[in-house]
Amino acid sequence: MVGLHDDPPSAPTELQMQLLHAAASIGRLPLTRRVLYMGDVPFPAELIDATLREKLVHVVSRAPLRDALLQRAERAVCVPGYAMGRQDKLKLALIGATTRGYVQQGDRVIGLVGPGPQAYPDTLLVTELDQTAREATVFGEIGGGRVDPAVFEAIVELALELGIEGWEGHALGAMFVIGDVERVMAGSRQLTINPFRGYSDAERDLADPAVREALRGFSTLDGAFVVREDGVVVAAARYLEFPARTDIQIPLGLGSRHVAAALVTAATDAIAVVVSQATGNVRVFRRGAAVLELPPGHRRI
Repeated sequence: MVGLHDDPPSAPTELQMQLLHAAASIGRLPLTRRVLYMGDVPFPAELIDATLREKLVHVVSRAPLRDALLQRAERAVCVPGYAMGRQDKLKLALIGATTRGYVQQGDRVIGLVGPGPQAYPDTLLVTELDQTAREATVFGEIGGGRVDPAVFEAIVELALELGIEGWEGHALGAMFVIGDVERVMAGSRQLTINPFRGYSDAERDLADPAVREALRGFSTLDGAFVVREDGVVVAAARYLEFPARTDIQIPLGLGSRHVAAALVTAATDAIAVVVSQATGNVRVFRRGAAVLELPPGHRRI
């Protein structure tokens, strides 16, 4: 990964090197499917042989670094660099790895996690995505190649950012509905003028930083954002009108956005990402249920 970083990182400590050696050894075992290395600092090149290279997934916090790694035929995903628990970091990394097809149900995965993207890992976690485990169901529901992995990564990053920072110092809630746009639009209506109407696909693409900044600003509007699988924003301020169902159960304490997210994902093939105004928690809904919850770390509002 030389040449991909803004500043040369400091060398890992002796203890960190021992941990990296252990992870490399476990990673080479036949039963290990992937090694998720979380951090923007490079995995020591001297530890990477042909076997480990085939299993290594770089989990970085910056999209340009992810893209550079992908161009070099490395496996890479991008997750937000916000402070959160190590288990939550691994959970988010597994989601990213699943959407890109790097891991699947039944795999044994090694996770190397640290305090932040600019630090070497200090924790080694081993998880097995057993076919009967709830986590495996979660990853399978969100993955599967329906949504562009970069789009899902960008939406989750934006949702966590809104949960942590709000907008101009104020806490707010938001909902992003990704995919199955035709049915989502048919089951909803505009609350106000759609600010994304009349623009070309290129001008509404989440890959453009200006579009992501516009989403932050329009997050103050009531209603949901509707986003195509390829990252083109179709609408903002969309009021979802899907009928109530007796087979949908929402945990106590969750509000109308979460109910709407459950209903839209039960009635369509969409994925919904919801930011709680009260707590900043980010929840991902699929098939009428919250399949993933991510706390925002330390809120700044």
